[in-house]
Amino acid sequence: MQLGNGRLSVALQDRLNFHHRKVDLDLSAQSTEELNQQLHTIREWGSAYSVSCSITEPGNTLVPEAIYHEENLAHYHHFHLDAPRNANIASDKLIMLPAYNVYALPDGCELVTRVFPTCHILHESTVELELALRLARQANQNGAWLFFGNGFFRLILIQDGQLQLANTFRFASEMDVAYYVLYVFDQMHIDPKQFRTFATGNIDPAGAILTLLREYIGAVSLLSNSTLADTTWKGKNEQQALSGFTLLHQVLCAS
Repeated sequence: MQLGNGRLSVALQDRLNFHHRKVDLDLSAQSTEELNQQLHTIREWGSAYSVSCSITEPGNTLVPEAIYHEENLAHYHHFHLDAPRNANIASDKLIMLPAYNVYALPDGCELVTRVFPTCHILHESTVELELALRLARQANQNGAWLFFGNGFFRLILIQDGQLQLANTFRFASEMDVAYYVLYVFDQMHIDPKQFRTFATGNIDPAGAILTLLREYIGAVSLLSNSTLADTTWKGKNEQQALSGFTLLHQVLCAS
């Protein structure tokens, strides 16, 4: 059986020596049998690994905790009209923000959890939101964070320690990226001189995207591995905070 569209990142952390490995899976290019074989190959790397799985596809809805109801998950996801009608809907409770991140699980997640029963699944945007909020509050600075994926990027704005905007943009060229960033800055009345802009993810440090962004908005700093790894997570739910940091370290720092 051919799987539907979707991308997963399976990250493994060796509980003994903190070694990390990450495998990106393009579900649209695999059959169920091929994915099953690949997952079993990953499992044979060793039993000492704890496993996290992040949904790397765009498409998520932030819902304030005050109005969140688990029985309405599918309703929340109707904001994304390209989501399959029969999609399984999941949510992540954010640590740094009183909100839930709602998203559709791509085909293949059930197989992942069957092979790795203790696998912790999150949407990658959950990790990115937590990271941006943590870094902004630690440094006491306003900032724009750009997280680049395969053909899309997420833009997160933090001002005075509070989330102002989180949105995903698909792009086909570096001009698309520059246009969306400039449009958001204009609509949000952001002075680039008062905001620091950071970028990370699937982006060439010497490529056209960063060159063009720096031409239009000024300095854009790349988040280094040390910046990401040194982030300290302390949440009300220590286990959730640990899972969030583990996934952050694996997905954004590991190669």
